Parts: sequence; structure tokens; C-alpha cells
Amino acid sequence: MARVNPPRQEPTIASILEGLGLPGGMGFVDLIRIMSRQPPGNPAIEFEQVSLTYGEAVSAVAGVAAHLERLGIKRGDHVAYLFNPHPHALFTLLAGTMIGAVMCPVNVQIGGEILARMLKRYDVSWAIVDHCAIADMTGAVAEAGLDIGIVDGHDAAFVRAVSEGADIRPFLARDYPQLGDPALILSTSGTTGEAKGVVVSQTYASGGLIAAHKWGCFKTPPKVYVALSWGYAAAIFQVSIAFGLGGSLVIPKRFSASGMWDDFHAHGCDHVHLMGTMPRMLFNQPRRAQDNTRKRALVTSAAMPGELWRAFEDRFNVLVFECYSAVDAGGCWMTNAGEAPPGSVGRPWIELEAAIVDDDDRALGPEEVGELVMRPKGAAPSVAYYKDPEASAEKVRNGWIHFGDYFRRDADGNYWFVDRKRDLIRRRAMGISPNEVEALMRQAPGVEEVTAFAVPADMGEDEIKIVVVPDRTGASHEAILEYAERKLPAYMVPRYVELADSLPKTLGSERVQRFQLRTRWRNEATWDRETRGFLSEA
Repeated sequence: MARVNPPRQEPTIASILEGLGLPGGMGFVDLIRIMSRQPPGNPAIEFEQVSLTYGEAVSAVAGVAAHLERLGIKRGDHVAYLFNPHPHALFTLLAGTMIGAVMCPVNVQIGGEILARMLKRYDVSWAIVDHCAIADMTGAVAEAGLDIGIVDGHDAAFVRAVSEGADIRPFLARDYPQLGDPALILSTSGTTGEAKGVVVSQTYASGGLIAAHKWGCFKTPPKVYVALSWGYAAAIFQVSIAFGLGGSLVIPKRFSASGMWDDFHAHGCDHVHLMGTMPRMLFNQPRRAQDNTRKRALVTSAAMPGELWRAFEDRFNVLVFECYSAVDAGGCWMTNAGEAPPGSVGRPWIELEAAIVDDDDRALGPEEVGELVMRPKGAAPSVAYYKDPEASAEKVRNGWIHFGDYFRRDADGNYWFVDRKRDLIRRRAMGISPNEVEALMRQAPGVEEVTAFAVPADMGEDEIKIVVVPDRTGASHEAILEYAERKLPAYMVPRYVELADSLPKTLGSERVQRFQLRTRWRNEATWDRETRGFLSEA
């Protein structure tokens, strides 16, 4: 497969919005309006054995919106939603943003104290919850003494709201929400404290659609396979692509590395977005004769391994486009739609500029490694962390959005990820703050001090290791891990535990020096949860 592709004419965001008839910008209400203008009999959503047309989907969004307002949810309310993959998650997102609520997507695996702190931090007043997570939500709310209305997203009233539907036109005729109104609080993992909430406006609905036009890859309305949890912002971008282009969504019950391609092609899909270790998990499946015999598809990826890129394309008959951004990127993107070598994240969109800087924000030259910073051309960058003006200001210091990742820029102007500057842990495509792991593990019996950090995983991304200083009562590796399995979401449970007499710290500030522990993480004192034994140093 030929790579690199010759440069193409990239459309501007202004021209894209002009072409959509939305020169002032596009919000969630506009996306729903685009859906309402599709032929009502056209396919919109497939989930297991259920197929919904555009007419049925739009009616369901209106029905859920009316149901939420009858319950008392109103414009400006902060509403958490936790769902396993299901159309009700999609209807909740669209209905909530349409009535002006501020929606807070939460990974359905999160529960207990971490969930309670998140709900409190984001001032959540309502939670719409998958039936399987009702007990966790009720317990977290009760334990924290919060006053939150809990709605079962699969109870009889919700199901009736979906099936009976409502007329979308009265909702679309309202003069709110406005494009600048907050629409979502998206969680990102902090490096100096708990996960922060990024406040994004109604225009977040346009992100995926604008990206699709920038790539120029869809000549016909796409059928999009959503292999991600509805707790991910990337799932919202796939909704924008599918419905904004008049295509449809396929929602599988779960991501399956062994079965995804069969399911993808059985539904006739054109596009899937892969994150984290998903590409390597797919590639590591046994080879089959039909791998390269199916129709060509587009894979957009966040962190496709460079050494895997060409082989992945050839084996599965796909075209890979690499994307780099973040929920707290202030709308800044880099994409490699084939114009840059595999492994590079490409270049910024033409409305943006980027630089590589040192620790004092001084610009570095080609091939020098430093932190990636970006900003819109001719405008001040903006990132808003909920109720955290200091962190917001620090994120955009000196007029640049700081990504906290080390990059280099080659002689042709292409950007290459090198490593993380911050202590963020990436596991199962989730960003994990070490501080959150530590906060829970400090409460374990027999633990006096603890630190958490990322170590290499077998298939890319990270595993989590914790180093524990036991108190006088003592602690065992097994007891510590048993506590972690009870208290932490599955993706946050450490794989490795080491017991130590002390932790390395800086003089004066007494901050734990995680980098020292990372350099010698693999040692004979490290207990592996998977093998139930100690590691060798080799």
C-alpha cells in the first residue's frame, strides 16, 4: 500500500461550516436538526437485533428529552450518564444537550469513592444510569451524602419514552442552548491531583464532522462502528461523523478483539476508531484467509504503533489515519491522513500552529525533543477546567496550550510522539492519574505510604505498579491487591506491587521521585498479580 500520499488541499473550518449552512458554528441542536432532515426511513442505528431509522431515532431523542424535563431536569443542570454500549446512551447524550443540560459522561466501570468524588467535584444534580450500575451509583451517592436524582436508563418509563417518542420540532424551535453554552464536562486525568473536568461548549458536536471533511475520506455516507465505551469523548466524535454525513452507527455490546472484524463486516461498516492497545490486540489475533479479502475500510487511530502501521493496513485491507488531540486540547488537532510517514501524527490543521519547547517555553529546532505546544492562529487559546482557574491558566501559559507530552519535529515539519512528560498512566485507552490510585490505596490496612506509576505493558500502553511502605502492622502483597480489586475500577487495579522501607523523595518539598522508581521498576522485590510470583531482574 503506497504511503506517503502527496499533499492535498485541506479545507478550512470556515469553508466546511459554510458548506453545511452553519457559518456561525455547529452545536448539538444543529446535529439533531441535520438528523431530522434525513429521509425518515433511512437506517440510523443498529444494535444487536434492533435497527432504527432516522425517523425513529429522532423521535426517540425527543421522547427522552420530554421524559427528562418531566423529571425536572432543566437547562444548566449537571447530569452524569453511565451506560454500557446501548442506543439509550446515545439518546441520553443528544436529548440532554438539546435541552441545555451539561452532560458528564462517566465510564461505567467507575464506582465507589472515586465515583462519589467525581459527582461532587462536577456538581452533578442528576445521574442517568445503566441498570447494571444503579447499585454502584446509589451506594456512591449515599456514602458521600449527595443530593442527586438517579434515573434508571432502562426502566419502564425510559423505555416508553424511547418507544413512544415525541415531536422534535418544538425542541428545535427554542432559542437555547446557544453555541457558547456549556454542553459537556469531560474527564481527563490530572498529574498533580485528581482527574479534572474539561468544560466544552455546544460546538463540541462539530468536531468529528469537521475532522471528516478535513480528511476528505468519505465519498458516501459512512456506516460507523463504535467500538468504544460511551465514557470516551471519541465516541461523541463518531456520532458527529455518522449523523453529520447522513450515515449510520453500529453499536456492539462490547469490543472483542477476536470477533470485531467479523462483526464490522457483517454489518457492512466503513469506519472504526481504535485507541490504545486495540490495534495491537487485533493484530495479535490468529491470521485468517479472509483478513485481506473484505472491502476496504478506514481506521482512525490514536497511537497506532509506527512499526505496526503498514502491516496492519495490508493485513486487514484498511487505510489508517492517525489523530492526536485531547479533551483538554482547546480544539487543537494533528492528523496524518497519509501525507506523513507512518508513525508520525502529521501536522497541525491549517488554522493551528505548533512548536516544540523546553521547560522554559523556549522554542527548539528540528529533531530536538521537548514539550508539544499548540494554539489557534490569531486567537488566544482557551481551556476551561471546571472550578479550577489556576489549572486552566497554567494549561495555556505564555499563550500556548501545553500538552504535557514530549515530541520532536522532523526536517519536513512532521511531528513525532516521543514520550510522556507527565506522570499520566495510559491503560485500556483510559488516562489514569497516579494520585487517584494512591488516594485509595493509602486507605488499605497496613499501608503507611504508597506511590503509583506506569511501567511498560506487553502490548503497548502501560501497566500500573505501586510501591508500598507498610506501617508497623505490616502488609502482604496479596492483601494489598485484594483491597485494590475491591476498591478500584478494573482498569485501575495495579498489576505489580513492591514492598519497600521508604520512597525516594526530593529534598525540601518531599515529593516522591517516581522517575527513580521507574528506572529500576523490574526487580526481585516486585510481585506480579498475573503470575502470583516475584519477577526476576532479567
